[in-house]
Amino acid sequence: MSASLVNIHLHTENSLQDMESKHGVNAEEVQQFLQDHPDFFITHEHVLTRLRLPEDHNGTLSLVSRQSELLREKQITLEQSLHDLHGEAQANEYRSLHMHHLAVHLISAQTPCAILQTLQEHLCVNFDLAAALIHLDRSSTNVQTLYAQCPELDFESNIGSALTTAWMSLYQIKTPQTPRSNNDLRQILRRHGLPETGSTAVIPIFAMCRISQVSPPTERLGTLLLIKRSPQGFSPDMGKLFLEQISELLSASMARLGMPSV
Repeated sequence: MSASLVNIHLHTENSLQDMESKHGVNAEEVQQFLQDHPDFFITHEHVLTRLRLPEDHNGTLSLVSRQSELLREKQITLEQSLHDLHGEAQANEYRSLHMHHLAVHLISAQTPCAILQTLQEHLCVNFDLAAALIHLDRSSTNVQTLYAQCPELDFESNIGSALTTAWMSLYQIKTPQTPRSNNDLRQILRRHGLPETGSTAVIPIFAMCRISQVSPPTERLGTLLLIKRSPQGFSPDMGKLFLEQISELLSASMARLGMPSV
């Protein structure tokens, strides 16, 4: 038996033994299957791209083998990229579907309280949020109306001066953003028993519908804070389309009832 055939035989035996130990597959069963199905690699050509058969060329490098190896590596990279793109496409489809469901529920809500409660519950359940917190500025007449109409909702009231200061620092944010973690955000996370390493997104709440990006700023009513437990859940370099859509949906829903909106 030539050195090449011995090498292939030993390599094959070792591979089968490894497969048996890792996956519980019997080597004899694999060999018998291939003998019973000699056309297996014809009907399953994609399997050939994953096979690695050792060669012996007396120390020389086969150009064809090297080209095949490079093509195999390129194919694996392309397949992984395609898999990633498919996964992202599915994730976008799910997000779009959840946004549609949120819009339907907000349209169905008949009171400002129902709108805010629906928003909080839907965001937490369907967008994997640890919390969706709303802080309102009590100095606004519109906010006083909301407090009176929605006593069952927690608008981050009675939280103490330190946390009030932490919330008011978020009022410097004028557009939907995913800020970097800071002491104020960590303080708010601690209050709700959430890990300080969590990530956040901030959506300002204004007194009038501001769907148009060129509309001038109006009275600031408060802040919607979205929280994820994962540090990578929201990142400063991520897109803002999702946050802007939430802002516009809340704005339109509140304006429909003649109440203050984003």
